[in-house]
Amino acid sequence: MTATLAERIHEQAPNFTKTERRLASFLTANPDRLMLETNSSLADQAGVSPMAVSRFVRKIGFSDMADAKRILKAHSYGPPGSEIGSRFERINEARKDEFDDRSAIEAEGEGIRQAYALRRAPVWGKIVRLLAQSESVYIAGFQTTDYLARGMAMLLLYARPNVHHLSGADGIYANVLTDTAKTKTLIVIDVFRYGKDSPALTRFAKQQGLDVVVISDEFCEWAAKLTDYHLSATTNTRFFFSAMGSIHVMMNLLVHDVIDELGERVKTQMDIVWQAQEEFENFL
Repeated sequence: MTATLAERIHEQAPNFTKTERRLASFLTANPDRLMLETNSSLADQAGVSPMAVSRFVRKIGFSDMADAKRILKAHSYGPPGSEIGSRFERINEARKDEFDDRSAIEAEGEGIRQAYALRRAPVWGKIVRLLAQSESVYIAGFQTTDYLARGMAMLLLYARPNVHHLSGADGIYANVLTDTAKTKTLIVIDVFRYGKDSPALTRFAKQQGLDVVVISDEFCEWAAKLTDYHLSATTNTRFFFSAMGSIHVMMNLLVHDVIDELGERVKTQMDIVWQAQEEFENFL
């Protein structure tokens, strides 16, 4: 069984230098930082040098920082057997720490703050323009994020035409790949553990000339290698399952800003949708 970070630190504690003890104390209090930070950013937060971080990572049994991230993510969030065990461990710890409503709100709030901060990033405006100007937009989610993709597609369809939920039911995503529109944008929504089709579809769609936007949690290392359009915020709360609040906020903000970008054109689209609602009498 793979040792946890706490177990690795405890085992090597007698051998730590003064600097390494400082880093060990920081990581014991903030274990997720080793999965999220670079050598330099972790060094800044812990008050040590990047070289000290590298030595520390090797001392507790990893070959380098990338190896540490890979192993710790696998232990904390998968594979399935250990993932469930880790969740129960986290829930038990939460009970011990009296994980009350205030703590829950703070944990959710951090993800939501990250989502709003993305709106100020240069890439945000580029993504909004893609979603407003592309002839066709497709949105795909995988496993527990499929409902997010379906919901975002329905909302965006109120604002503009040719928006499609991409289910992948045919196994090859033929809808988006055979669409003859001159400009197409694909949105991929996924969180850890990512469906294997997420990076595969992203890569293949890029090869076919689509613009691809990935919306994910903070652990998605493959997205930045495949597309320039990547939005991520934490879903890593102390709930049993990942909380999707930050993903919902990103989606709602994108739809809101696309509507603002489209301006008066939205009214024409919404008139069509509302007329259909009246015709089929699906609403009170």
